[in-house]
Amino acid sequence: MSPLAKTAKSVTALLLSCAAVAMPAFAASTALDTISVVSVKQDPLLVYSSPSDDASTKSVPVSGLPWKIKESKNDFYLVNIAGKDYWVDSMMVHANRTVSASCLRQPAGTSIAADLGASTDRCK
Repeated sequence: MSPLAKTAKSVTALLLSCAAVAMPAFAASTALDTISVVSVKQDPLLVYSSPSDDASTKSVPVSGLPWKIKESKNDFYLVNIAGKDYWVDSMMVHANRTVSASCLRQPAGTSIAADLGASTDRCK
């Protein structure tokens, strides 16, 4: 195996192992019962009868913010708007979610281009 192929294989293995470790590290750290929709990107807002883009939609005027998020599924949030439960597309609203990341450093002497902390926005 050529040196280039060995390097590519090592980098691929490293990236896959980093992804497996990093995915849980980016999980939301806030309990679902404390998360709310605090603003929307459009008014009126499209709402859905189920957490799917294929579900029937209608538009409702935005009122009574913040909306407590009752459930999160398929990138949709279940919220109560004017006394009725609707699913809203998470890409069309802003939630007060807090996320945290665990930054993993390579052992001393090991340097890779994707090493977190290489920029000014490094993990602290």
